Amino acid sequence: MAGNDHWTLHLEDLGMQGAGEELARLILTCQPPYAICVQGKWGSGKTSLMRYAMARLGGEPLGTTLKTSSKTIRELPGWLEGRWLVLSAKADSFNQQTLAGQCLNADDLGTMPDPRIVPIWFNPWQHKETDMPLVALLQELRTQFSYLEQFGRFAGKLVRTGVHAGLSILGDLVDTFSLLQGLGTSVGQIPNRLLNAVEGQRRRDFDEVHDAQRLNLMFELAVKSLLAPSVEEEEQAPFSKDNVTQVALRRLVIFIDDLDRCSEQQTVKLLEAIKLYLQTRYCVFVVGMDGAAARRAVANVLSHKGEEAHEYLEKLFQATLHVPVPRNHSAFVTTLLEHAGFHSKEIDIPATAETIGRLIEPNPRKLKNFVSTLAVNWNVARGTTEDFVLFLLITYLQTNHPAAFRLLSYDPENIDLLNKALNEDRPLPPDASPVLLFFRQTFRHAFEFAFLPGEEPSREGGDTIVSELIQRLDRHKGDRAFLELWATYRNMPGAELVQRITQIVQRACSEAPGS
Repeated sequence: MAGNDHWTLHLEDLGMQGAGEELARLILTCQPPYAICVQGKWGSGKTSLMRYAMARLGGEPLGTTLKTSSKTIRELPGWLEGRWLVLSAKADSFNQQTLAGQCLNADDLGTMPDPRIVPIWFNPWQHKETDMPLVALLQELRTQFSYLEQFGRFAGKLVRTGVHAGLSILGDLVDTFSLLQGLGTSVGQIPNRLLNAVEGQRRRDFDEVHDAQRLNLMFELAVKSLLAPSVEEEEQAPFSKDNVTQVALRRLVIFIDDLDRCSEQQTVKLLEAIKLYLQTRYCVFVVGMDGAAARRAVANVLSHKGEEAHEYLEKLFQATLHVPVPRNHSAFVTTLLEHAGFHSKEIDIPATAETIGRLIEPNPRKLKNFVSTLAVNWNVARGTTEDFVLFLLITYLQTNHPAAFRLLSYDPENIDLLNKALNEDRPLPPDASPVLLFFRQTFRHAFEFAFLPGEEPSREGGDTIVSELIQRLDRHKGDRAFLELWATYRNMPGAELVQRITQIVQRACSEAPGS
């Protein structure tokens, strides 16, 4: 986990185990149809949070078999599969206890049937070449249910018969949506056998059903068959709080990850399809996405601007879980440093972890990336410099401000201009060099004052500064910490500082990958 970019089930390392437990409980206690948005930016831990909830509910990791072997090939490495099995082994008791909390009284517990919760994972980004993400989702549902049925997830002849019927309907729906989206035809051309299967349910719920409603009913019939609740159970009177019937004990949980990595067209198409066709009383959707990316997609594809795009997304979800930002991630960074090969004999690991925590956004992926880059650079530079803190700050420049780093690597004498630019209380002279202007522009969003002494405030200048801050918001805190830490070196004799910088950027960082 510490050495690569794989998601993890050890949420305690990321400070979000409580959020994982609450997400699993919400999935169980909400009344379908229900859609949950797990919102966080790139690398914040959305996938880890959703995978934890999936394992907690008893979901199966993806798997397949080869024609040459009956052995199952699983997607998880051994260290992660062991953790998954520990969590999923407790799923039945977790599900029963959580749903039992919905009962009105203790007498209901004895009559409550065992819940059937089936989590399914879908990554639309892996189907980015298709113009029909809905079809890809239905195909993935069919594939994963077939796999689960093949390996004994559904016991009993009656249950398997229902699963086979549901798989058949899903297959018909794949054909139907391919036809509708590919040829622009109407629902009237759907095979009669599929329409007849849903006719009884259609009469019960609607006098007249439009195309989207009819297709929604067909999907509900497919899911109902896959989950195999009996008619007798469904017709029984409510036994739990707020008229939550026993249908709530049968639910398909569809986790959709990395939606923000899809094209804007695909993002909007899939969100609209979920709302129009897939919202049923048996389904809970858990969608992981970067809210800012999704709003841009809605704004660009549907021409909804500003608040309209935000409200459009709000209507699609009944709850939004924001990935928590850990306030103290020193333990996580310490683990990363140790796994990267740093030793306490070389550096002060606790102090280094604290410094990195100040410089780098509390984003697990960015923290891993920075520590890995630092380790590579340090291994190359070992023996060429004794000032590890300065080395760390130069690596920060290399990672977060590569253009500024390149100016130093080309000519370490530019360190004098960087020092002048970082003195935020001193206005630039009228004849300032382009390099000095560049350094000042690079860090201006992190200065304490929007307008420095001697600068005339203006509406246009204020708008520019706000725009720059928004573009660089994720680096603001880190750049402020950089300014504070760099103050130690501003008073160092110029020749000595240039010599140290020369050793670092020319003999270490300039040889490292990505420099």
